[in-house]
Amino acid sequence: CVSATHVSLICTQKRWRRKEVKKIMKKKLLSVILAGFMVMGCLAGCTSNDQTVENEKNTSETEQAESGEKTVITVARWGTDSEKEAFENIFAEFEKAHPEIDVQLDFRPWDTYWDMINVNMSGGMLPDIVSVSTQLGSKYYIPGVFEDLAPYIERDEVKTEEFAQNVMDAFTMDGKVFGFPNDISLYPLCYNKALLDESGIAYPASDNPLTFDEYYEMAKKLTKIEGNAYTQVGFADEARTAFRLQWLFPMYGGSMFDQTVNPTKITIDTPEGRKGVEAIAKMADVVAPVAEWGKSWDGGLQNSAIATCTSGIWMFGDFKKAGVDFGVAPMPEGIEGSAVTGLINGFMMASNCENKEAAWQVLKWLSSRDGQLQVAKNGVGTPIYSELCTDPAFANQIEGVDLSAYSYMLDHFQPLAMMPDDSLNIFIENKIKDLLEGKIDVNGFIEAMTGEGQEILDAMYQ
Repeated sequence: CVSATHVSLICTQKRWRRKEVKKIMKKKLLSVILAGFMVMGCLAGCTSNDQTVENEKNTSETEQAESGEKTVITVARWGTDSEKEAFENIFAEFEKAHPEIDVQLDFRPWDTYWDMINVNMSGGMLPDIVSVSTQLGSKYYIPGVFEDLAPYIERDEVKTEEFAQNVMDAFTMDGKVFGFPNDISLYPLCYNKALLDESGIAYPASDNPLTFDEYYEMAKKLTKIEGNAYTQVGFADEARTAFRLQWLFPMYGGSMFDQTVNPTKITIDTPEGRKGVEAIAKMADVVAPVAEWGKSWDGGLQNSAIATCTSGIWMFGDFKKAGVDFGVAPMPEGIEGSAVTGLINGFMMASNCENKEAAWQVLKWLSSRDGQLQVAKNGVGTPIYSELCTDPAFANQIEGVDLSAYSYMLDHFQPLAMMPDDSLNIFIENKIKDLLEGKIDVNGFIEAMTGEGQEILDAMYQ
């Protein structure tokens, strides 16, 4: 059956379309004029994407100038109440710069958000702009459902090369650009200062990563066992510890997959990849027993018995509320300059959007330095420009915490692989748990990846 929220969304869109009826008559007149210019091209073949985008821009600007009415753009996004407030602030700043556009937010919790997108995608009733996470993004890279943004980027000469490295790779498939970045989810090394003080350990530098060997020795010192029970661990996470341990795979220059978007081959069976797996196996000495995860060892640094964790900036406020005095450092490296993995959040334009030019202005502004400064100020995530990580708007948002680690990490950023579903990620997490518990060794892990793991990957595209 159709949910109440779905019915509400349909009704909202119908009311919005009624407001657009007056504009349609003006558009018809403009279409007659444009047809005169386009007819020769149509006789010869078809109008290019670039020309279509330019026509949309001219039509949109003419309509707005004549009517004086605001163009409504609907934007769907997941998140908490605090994230909703942050995006309301961000779009309020956008509307100051673009008073001709009215952005209307549809905010949902993470789980129900994707249900809404799937329902509306099948019915051709998507909001104008849809948020996407590279954790799940590639299954939505469908021509005809979402727009190729490449013609807009080329027309407006957007300098995507100034974004953090590899960011655009995550939104590009088969030569088409399906999304534009909004923020990056990086997971720096966070540490409880009090626990380091008790063990006489110097704080890691905020702008220069520890080697993995240095970090491992530090974490071992911070791991405490009484009898058969862990009373303190060197490393844990607030959620999905095995998932977060994937930062170790590229530490020595190896890679789990052959490419970022829709990988086709597991490539971990190299000397460099093997060293990354060996590092994960060593972490068994500094993490709590897997059987106790989700019980005594949740919460990241909010748990006073966890010395270090990886965590995102969205958790730092909670650490502060819990009274934790903590620091932040770049992720440890196996070799100098090794890749730092993370996720990217962005926005896509629905093909059913009736005001594509206005929607593009929203996307372009969000990825501009003005938009990214608002992302930084509102604590949504890491901005996509490295220099903004040192801007006071970002660097000073958590009182008493030096966030300069983010600048270093962003300069070495590599998105996690994007696949049509989460089945292989779950398989990898389970095999990491087996590795930590000693159920399999490094060879067993690699054999599982290149055997059953490759079969799971192949099945995704059948």
